[in-house]
Amino acid sequence: MAKRKGIDKGVFIVLLLLILIGAIILVLRMLLGNKCSDAEFTLSNKSPKVKELVTFKYEDPSAKSWEWDYGDSSVSGTHSIESHIYMKPGNYTVRLRTNNSSDCDKVTFIEVMPEDAEEVKVEKILPKPQIEGAKMAYVGVPVSFKEVSGKATSWEWFFSETGRIDSKVQNPSYTFREPGLKKVTLIINGDSEIAQYEIKVNPKPITPSVDKVNNESASLRAPQINEAQFKSMLQKIADREITSQDFDKYINGYFSMPIKINGKIAEFDSYLKRLGITGEFSIKSIKLRKDKYGFVNDIEITE
Repeated sequence: MAKRKGIDKGVFIVLLLLILIGAIILVLRMLLGNKCSDAEFTLSNKSPKVKELVTFKYEDPSAKSWEWDYGDSSVSGTHSIESHIYMKPGNYTVRLRTNNSSDCDKVTFIEVMPEDAEEVKVEKILPKPQIEGAKMAYVGVPVSFKEVSGKATSWEWFFSETGRIDSKVQNPSYTFREPGLKKVTLIINGDSEIAQYEIKVNPKPITPSVDKVNNESASLRAPQINEAQFKSMLQKIADREITSQDFDKYINGYFSMPIKINGKIAEFDSYLKRLGITGEFSIKSIKLRKDKYGFVNDIEITE
């Protein structure tokens, strides 16, 4: 009886290896397959003149290789940023192939003008944003602003306290939370044209409680002090005879008050610290302004 022939062991091993290699290649193609970005390439000028340099740029991180076809049968570029010069006028199709895959082709069109073509410049005239509003406000009390250019269709208001857009209406109302000199910024129509406006925010005004209203002896006003007396107190700070807290009852705790020294803005508390540290006193004149309760809320010093 003849013996039954089986598959040769060597042939079986070779077939097994080929199947394994094929499976590995298939998995690698699946894992390392080209992924195309939705990003488009940019060019410096879509209507250049003959012999004018045009720069093409595509900086998507998913791209590992680049092949630029400028549409004029010239040598292809192979970098993410390439420059090219067209020698003849006409309409050209520019194609970018990334990662050696036609699936990742990006296409745009460029019109090359004759070398002697006249340039026509059209300037975009943007409306200028304009702000109207109060120059002084109080913490916790709403204050209104207006945009009065008459040409805006969208508004972005920033009131310098939140770090984000605070309002998108034309005439907003805002309640400041902290005292100080605030810079209000407005952008209209999403353009780079902006307007800025400064407003001084005073501490929250004192309002009488029911008990204080009923108590005739309660006083809501600040102690009286004139400019000469205030200047004398500043001299005593420089001489280290008193501390900054001696000013508290006259300014209602508003130590962050912005003041003017020779026309420059400074913070009152920082100025007091400077006087106390250096001991230098050179004030020639001083002007005080007070709120309706008699508290000093604006100081102008000339040294």
